[in-house]
Amino acid sequence: MKTLHVLDASLPHMAGYTSRARSIVQNQKRLGIEPLVVTGLRQPGLPEGSESIEGVMHYRTSPSRTTRSVAGVPALRELAEMSALFARILDVGHHAGPLDVIHAHSPVLCGMPAHGAASRLGAASVYEVRAFWEDAAVNNGRDAEGSPRYAAIRGLETRLARSVDALVVICDGIRRELLDRGVPGDRIFTVPNGVDASRFVPTPRDAALAAKLGLEGKKVIGFIGTFFAFEGLHLLADAIERITAERDDVRGLIVGYGEVEEPLRRQHARLNLGEKLVLAGKVPASEVMRYYSLADVLCYPRVQQRITDLTTPLKPLEAMSMQKAVLGSDVGGIRELVRDGETGLLFRAGDVEDLVRAATRLLDDADLRLRLGEAARRDILQNRDWSRLARRYLDVYDAALAHRHARLRGVEAPRRAA
Repeated sequence: MKTLHVLDASLPHMAGYTSRARSIVQNQKRLGIEPLVVTGLRQPGLPEGSESIEGVMHYRTSPSRTTRSVAGVPALRELAEMSALFARILDVGHHAGPLDVIHAHSPVLCGMPAHGAASRLGAASVYEVRAFWEDAAVNNGRDAEGSPRYAAIRGLETRLARSVDALVVICDGIRRELLDRGVPGDRIFTVPNGVDASRFVPTPRDAALAAKLGLEGKKVIGFIGTFFAFEGLHLLADAIERITAERDDVRGLIVGYGEVEEPLRRQHARLNLGEKLVLAGKVPASEVMRYYSLADVLCYPRVQQRITDLTTPLKPLEAMSMQKAVLGSDVGGIRELVRDGETGLLFRAGDVEDLVRAATRLLDDADLRLRLGEAARRDILQNRDWSRLARRYLDVYDAALAHRHARLRGVEAPRRAA
């Protein structure tokens, strides 16, 4: 079976989005599927033509005269992007095909051209929803919930979800939302966020790095990830300030970069945190394990928003796979990953006092940290390891192909348990 994955971005750019895509294509390759990748115009550092990455061909979409001419015009810009991606998918399909499945990953900027190209190329159409683009725009301050643009994007997403041969979601929150929009439940398959459990393994503390960062002999509460506003890192900084004001055996460690990096650094200076909170910035992917090894507690203080209630993060799974004690806010997306008191602890979203209480409990109880970490690792191995999760796509593709063939014959496809 040959499948073409249509992505907003891929390797070598590193992010949660590209990490999931990498896990999917690599594990599908191990299962005997031949995966190909095509990326749209938003691929960072857009290279020309095509390239092989980890044994998988990645085809890039080049800007056209049209896309350049409307680059600053909303709506026209997106239409031009989708048109360019549609043409590139057709080109790849004709030269690298025939394709059995075209598997697009959100946003709808990828989904719509992929669905159209699948029809043209005679392939089954699969759309994977990782988050709703309209909610991401609200979170980034580019739109407001209920605006005409928000309603238009929501309408496009819903129409696409109802039209494809099979739909993949990453969590129950997105599944419930799509069911409410009238998408048939037998065409929705859940393939949750996962992790490569053979890569993210329990690791002894890196003594050299601890010494370099001034963390020797300290209990460390940390965060590793992208600095989106909804991650609530200002809450973590406030909690670290309160904890370290009372005791010298605790330090904070925040690793990463993103949209709230400068506000976080200003907060660091305003609270006079100094060496009490290490802001490590962006680190090479090859170094991430070393930073994970330093943390006694990994904290994910996401704030309560529609996007955090509906979608699950990836980074807590990495920490859980490394047998770390995880502390998260009780937003819907984290509640799907962490069972409070069993595989981690939860605190009330937005409540710094409750965050301090839960963090202090973990920092002061090594046995609790060990118990939660061991249970988290077991849960990952049983339910969230990509070597297991990737097999679910075999059912997705079988159902999509059956639905497409039924459509062509004008009969109803057999219903399957998604």
